[in-house]
Amino acid sequence: MTRECHAGILWEPGGEIPPGHPTGSVLCEGESVKFAFIAEMDEENDRKPREERFPVMFMCEMLEVSRQGYYAWKKRAPSARQKEDVTLTTLIVAIHNAHKGRYGIDRIHADLARNGYQVGPQRVRRLARAAGPMALP
Repeated sequence: MTRECHAGILWEPGGEIPPGHPTGSVLCEGESVKFAFIAEMDEENDRKPREERFPVMFMCEMLEVSRQGYYAWKKRAPSARQKEDVTLTTLIVAIHNAHKGRYGIDRIHADLARNGYQVGPQRVRRLARAAGPMALP
């Protein structure tokens, strides 16, 4: 299949992605996404019978990451940005709930700025979306 033909299938209206195309698979993601997937599968392994488990070494091999890298990632403490994201998410949910769900992203962003948190509106939007519908009624 030539590049032009392949691109035509992907972008043609009503076209479909051919089988085996890597779009949307874990293999195309960065190491941190692969490590998170392995960690999630490893937690599920604890709830499965022994014959249905996938060893960490096998998953690392299949996702083309090192086993040592996975365990180093797992041991690593959260970054300052991740800690700040947790704090901001708590504040975003609190502001949203305090105003009975009437505040949108722009008002929440303005409220955070009034309280001394200088963050961009895209970050507020990303954290609000990550908090999900359960946290934001």
